[in-house]
Amino acid sequence: MRRRPAHPVLALAAALALVLVGAAVAAPAAAAVRAHAAGPTGPGEPAVAGQEEPETPAGEGDGRTETTPQPVPGADIIPKPNSGHPPREAGDRGGALQILVFVLIVAGVGGIAAAVVRESRRKRRAAG
Repeated sequence: MRRRPAHPVLALAAALALVLVGAAVAAPAAAAVRAHAAGPTGPGEPAVAGQEEPETPAGEGDGRTETTPQPVPGADIIPKPNSGHPPREAGDRGGALQILVFVLIVAGVGGIAAAVVRESRRKRRAAG
């Protein structure tokens, strides 16, 4: 009876060790984030050392201030339609290199499909 190689078991053990080490390293960071998000730990104490809390005059609500986010001009993550520019270099979006990569991918997938069809027809004729 043949013995199975040990490398798959070693790979699984190494992956488990990496997951455990990653969890041990991430736990203190996650606790720090939760502590920061929780806010002050007591009256007059900031959540993070050295952080000052804004002072509010007496009788003005619960001490929270509301801010309205102001968009930064020209900092949209998603560009508006037809707001771009035509490709100037081969590597730009829609440029010659991008089209060439697409053509090569389509040709590669087509070649693989043709090879599979050809081999299956050969096997059917040989078995036939």
